[in-house]
Amino acid sequence: MNGQRVAIPGSEIQHAKDARWSPAPVEERIRVTIYLRRGADLCPGGSLAEDLLSGRFQQIPREEAAEKLGASPEDLEAVRAFAKNYSLSVVDENSAARTVHIEGQVAKLASAFQVEMGILETASGRYLSYKGPLTVPESLKDVITAALGLDRRPVARRA
Repeated sequence: MNGQRVAIPGSEIQHAKDARWSPAPVEERIRVTIYLRRGADLCPGGSLAEDLLSGRFQQIPREEAAEKLGASPEDLEAVRAFAKNYSLSVVDENSAARTVHIEGQVAKLASAFQVEMGILETASGRYLSYKGPLTVPESLKDVITAALGLDRRPVARRA
């Protein structure tokens, strides 16, 4: 799994200019959800709207949809190998949802995705986050579409 690495599109975060950065608690364990590509093209005609309007779109049973559109066994195995290579634990995987939940120390996750982890302090609070885009080995560039959970920024507040 060594060699060239590729950024996961859309994974770079723009932090507030006034944010203060401090080192992350490297021994802390966190859980991350990895999203994988679909097993097949949902819309062979080009787009969902076109397929629905043209009548090409067909309903299929849930089990068949999970089999056709879920993550492939090869993709799941590749992500398991990636996690193992960085001493991360696979907690759960769901091929139909195309997710793999991994867990490990902050330092190992930072190494796996080649980012700098830290604690950000802003006017809205303190939270764990990272600098730079998340990267994966080139062999996983089309397999992993997102990795969520490395940025713990609050997204909602109680009224």
